[in-house]
Amino acid sequence: MDDRLYWIWMQRAIAPGSLKTDALLRGFGCARAVYESPQNELLQYGLTKTELKLLADKSLDRAGEILNLSLKDKGWILTPEDALYPSLLRSIPGLPLVLYGYGELPDLDIAPVVGVVGTRATTSYGRRATALIAGGLALGGAVVVSGGANGVDSVAHEAALEAGGCTVAVQGCGLDIQYPSQNCELRRRIARSGAVISEYPPGTPALRHNFPLRNRMISGVSLGVCVTEAPEKSGALITARHAFEQGRDVFAVAGDMLTGRSSGTDALIRQGARLVTSAEEILEEYLPRFPDIINPKAAAAVRQDPRFRDYGSDKGTSA
Repeated sequence: MDDRLYWIWMQRAIAPGSLKTDALLRGFGCARAVYESPQNELLQYGLTKTELKLLADKSLDRAGEILNLSLKDKGWILTPEDALYPSLLRSIPGLPLVLYGYGELPDLDIAPVVGVVGTRATTSYGRRATALIAGGLALGGAVVVSGGANGVDSVAHEAALEAGGCTVAVQGCGLDIQYPSQNCELRRRIARSGAVISEYPPGTPALRHNFPLRNRMISGVSLGVCVTEAPEKSGALITARHAFEQGRDVFAVAGDMLTGRSSGTDALIRQGARLVTSAEEILEEYLPRFPDIINPKAAAAVRQDPRFRDYGSDKGTSA
């Protein structure tokens, strides 16, 4: 039996992000052991009646359907038992039981990985700042992770690709759901040199409550997260909060104090995020750990690179 079926089965029973998955894995070790355990052994884990009912259903038919759907068109899935499953992600509360993906996921355990996030409603300043940060990180050897959304996320992915680097998009829906629809071509480009991933199985719509959970994965796979532009109530601040809680580094770019479009990043700086003005400042944090990969001088060249000059215009605007 393909052990991935047990992980999909368990994922269907317990909602993403639940700390109950961590408790069950501590108690039983793996999804197959949970599957094979008698019902009475599950009672001590604080499971709801619905969760217990789902765990009592030992049919793997639906898990098999999900597996087959996920492997279509060169798709793949990873579970915590797979070597390529990111070690940093294994350590977060409510770890994802299954990662669905397509493209070429780099080995995130041997690369400097930095999340770049921010508002969907970007200003010209925010687009330019994001391009310089994400483009510089990619030029300097880092993998850029973001959420695949409009605004800052799109600019971060585009700039990393423009630099010839690797980027990973973390989606808040099933990978067969074209959300946002404007980014279909961007996702295809990402998959050619990086990957698009999600913890949500095929068919899962882009529901509002999925995205805070998606945000914990962006920070979870990253050594640090940089927020380039975010107003006071931006969802990017949820990613930063997860990063603080997960023990990740948090960086923030200060913005125009007159518009209020960076009031969220300014608040992060007051809360302890490190103020940064360039990608090389971020990379220098990880240079001792990745001396053969990181190149801060290459990152610094982004300011003179003509590929990044037009990001302050309408390129990368959000809907």
